[in-house]
Amino acid sequence: MPTTLPPDTPLRRSDRAMHADVNGTAVMLDVEGGQYYGLNEVGTHIWGLLDAPATPAEIAADLPRHFAVEPAEAEAATWAFLADLLDRGMIEPA
Repeated sequence: MPTTLPPDTPLRRSDRAMHADVNGTAVMLDVEGGQYYGLNEVGTHIWGLLDAPATPAEIAADLPRHFAVEPAEAEAATWAFLADLLDRGMIEPA
């Protein structure tokens, strides 16, 4: 996650991101770039949380409630995943 983006910054799905549920996992399309992305179970869960604005801190705190992951690992993975989505333009500050 860019250091200029505080962990309490609400994020939301970008308008350029279309998605569909395929057998319980999210498949996304970048409508501007024409690229498809498939998400694993954790990524699909995070994408669902971004249906409404959510902060990286809120998302990271939610993961240990649903997956066998330690809080520190959830935080690191969340930041990395959200940074990737931001870089691709799939999410943006709310």
